[in-house]
Amino acid sequence: MSESKAIETPGRVDLSDLRLMPAWVGGIGKEAPAQKYRDYEERGGERGDRGGDRGRGKPFGERGPRPGGDKFGARGGDRGNKGDRRGAAPTFEPREPIPNDITVTVEVEEKATDALASHIRATGRAFSMFDASRLVLESGDRFHIKFQCAPERTSGLFRIESTGAVYLSREEALKQSLSGGALDSLYRMEEIELEEPKGEFKSVGVCGMSGHLFGPPSHHSYQTSILRHHREQFSNMALEDFKRRVRIESDPELVAKWKEQQRKGTRWIYLKGEVVEGQEPLAFNTRAEMEAHFRRHHADASIAEVREAQVPGKGKTSDLSSPLVVLLRRAVETARNHLFEFSQRLGGELERRGLKLFKRRSGKLFVSRVKPRAVDPGVIFSERIKSIVEAVRRELTRWVWETSIGVIFVLGVAVSMLVSGGLVFFGLFVGFSCVQFWTTDATEFANAFTYGGATVTQYPLNIFPREVLVGLTFVIPVAFVNWYPCLFLLGRSDPTGMPEAFQFASPIAGVLTMAAALLVWRSGVRHYTST
Repeated sequence: MSESKAIETPGRVDLSDLRLMPAWVGGIGKEAPAQKYRDYEERGGERGDRGGDRGRGKPFGERGPRPGGDKFGARGGDRGNKGDRRGAAPTFEPREPIPNDITVTVEVEEKATDALASHIRATGRAFSMFDASRLVLESGDRFHIKFQCAPERTSGLFRIESTGAVYLSREEALKQSLSGGALDSLYRMEEIELEEPKGEFKSVGVCGMSGHLFGPPSHHSYQTSILRHHREQFSNMALEDFKRRVRIESDPELVAKWKEQQRKGTRWIYLKGEVVEGQEPLAFNTRAEMEAHFRRHHADASIAEVREAQVPGKGKTSDLSSPLVVLLRRAVETARNHLFEFSQRLGGELERRGLKLFKRRSGKLFVSRVKPRAVDPGVIFSERIKSIVEAVRRELTRWVWETSIGVIFVLGVAVSMLVSGGLVFFGLFVGFSCVQFWTTDATEFANAFTYGGATVTQYPLNIFPREVLVGLTFVIPVAFVNWYPCLFLLGRSDPTGMPEAFQFASPIAGVLTMAAALLVWRSGVRHYTST
């Protein structure tokens, strides 16, 4: 059937060629930068453990700077032991050691697997499993991470049911639950009017990171305010480091602003309790009272102890304990550097969706809609299939023949370049050395053409004037040593405008140079007389 051009209708969009799949699946099979990926497990161990968490709440599944190892987030600590300095960088070291009884596994998301399987079926092509694995591990929304406790571990993992965040201890999970949005469904925060603090105050303490006002150092609530702000906002930071970030400001405007803040208090109204008609709902005047009530009545329902937990690859570091973030980043980096294990798991998921795995090219694993098989000579095909098989065989034979001829020709040019270059320089050395037959001492004259010619070959000849190029081609033919042959090997046209035939004339130049050198030698020997 002859192809006809589709009729374009104004106001309509042609959707017939769309496969309605994620755009990222189109990247399968494309070559990745060599410095980022390796196909086989030839790489050594980890490339070094560098600090990873430079702030809370960053996605830990995205491609980016290589995450670290045991020194996760360390910015102070053992860096030279320079003592305690005011204003030094705060430390974000994990409070707990890295557990070795928790296994971390990187697994592909179901949606990503379905998208890959649909793309492979739609294209009908075979793709490398390493390419597919790289594509999945490129973005955190295509995989998830599973933490699993070993049988010998006494305590499990603690998961916040409302957010899915996972922590190593129950207390840490409770602190994160209290500082997050999990309380919004249980308590309502209201502002109330209080009395302004009495007394004359000249200065106030200010947090150097958040700008929070702690009040005058002489006020009874100063230390309590520092401890509360550290617990609620910077619990991942050492208390002493946090206190060093507090500065004292003698600014009347800041003092007035603090007094204004103290006139406004906060209370928490409990939303879940039954309110008797005519009575006020249960309320708490301090955050400490509200937290104590939460621990007594809702902690068990909000925090679950599990032996196995799963977190998305595109999560936040604040949703995990610092040691778990270290384990997660190690697992993701290992999966990206050593693709074999992850590709096996991905291959199993693709097989369950009806795709076929097979090995080609020295054992490299591929996935396709069907598994290819060698054609048995005894198999009888229909006329249409037979014509397709014969066409493939013809094209394959032609490609192999043309490739072989091309490789042999290129190798021949390379070998002839080496041999011809040797002949040219041998002829130059012999020919100019024969000048000694007629002169007493002409060593420097000969060196100017021999060693000088060798120096000239180190540069592209198009940087020289046209007259020099002509001389190096027809008089002292060092241009045939590497300039003209390399133009052919690199597939470049001659920028000087010389004929392309010169790119294959190195053997002729070598033979002519040797012939000229022998003629000069014979002439010199005939005219030589001893002194």
